[in-house]
Order: sequence, then structure tokens, then C-alpha cells
Amino acid sequence: MSKNKFEIGFIKIFLLFFIFAAISLALVFVLIIPSLSDYKRVNLHLSKQESLNQSLKKDIKIKKDKLQKLINKDNRADLLKSNFHIDKLKAYMDKFFKETKFSKIKITNKKFTSYEFSVETRANTPGNFYNFLDQLSSYKNIIKIDYPVLMQAQKDGIKINFNVKIYKNLNH
Repeated sequence: MSKNKFEIGFIKIFLLFFIFAAISLALVFVLIIPSLSDYKRVNLHLSKQESLNQSLKKDIKIKKDKLQKLINKDNRADLLKSNFHIDKLKAYMDKFFKETKFSKIKITNKKFTSYEFSVETRANTPGNFYNFLDQLSSYKNIIKIDYPVLMQAQKDGIKINFNVKIYKNLNH
């Protein structure tokens, strides 16, 4: 009988352990599995938010760059206040060309004053003209080069004809 009691006690312990394991497994499925689906849902939402955040950061950076360009353009508006002197323009052009001549001076007054010239000059290479165009943004007035730009090869270099407009604010 003691052997039977021992077997019954062993079976009881085994059954209790099995019931404990089953209840634990049931609790895992009842409590943890729904939490995992919530975790997945929240993680997906977080991923979407991070993606949206990155997209908004890009948009903000683009808009900041545009704003900075506009601010820089406004700084260019200060150039309208600069006084214009044809001698200073000729001296500036002499850095790039030789024998610079201005003709057909025309002054118009609308919202601002514009001076229009036809320029005839000589350069050693076309690169001198392109360097001049690149450096126009650093000049103290707003200058626009108008078409046609005519380049003609000659013995002593290249003869270049083009039109120039200089803009100045009426109040200054």
C-alpha cells in the first residue's frame, strides 16, 4: 500500500504540475499575446510617425533654404540703393576686357531708374566674358546683360558687343 500511496502522490504532483503549466500557458496566451499585438500596432504607429517626422524635417529644411535664398535676394535689393557711376563700371569691366566703350545711353524712370548701354569691348578669350558674367553678382549695382551678345574673332582678340542694364532705386 505504501507503494500505491507513493504512486498516487507522484501522480497527484504530476497532475498538479501539469495543471499549473496549463494555467500558466493559458495566462500567457490571455495576457501576453494581446499585449504583443498592441506592441505591434504601437510600433507600426511609431514607424509611421517617424516617417512623417522625417518628411516634415525635409520640408522644413527645404523651406528654410528657400527663406535663406529670399533673405539673400533682399540683400540684393540693397544694391538698388547704390549710386551708379559709369566710370566705376568701366574700371570694373577693364579687369576683364580691354578697350571698353559705352554708347547709346538711355535712362528710364518707372519704379526705379534703369540705365541702358551698348558695350563694345575686346577680350583675349571668350573665357574673359564668362568670368565677367560670373563676377557680376559681386558688383555693387544690379546689372543685367541683355541679348544679343555678339562675339567676333579679330587679329588682336575677340570683339564683343552686348547690352547692359543697370538698376537703381528712384529714391536714392
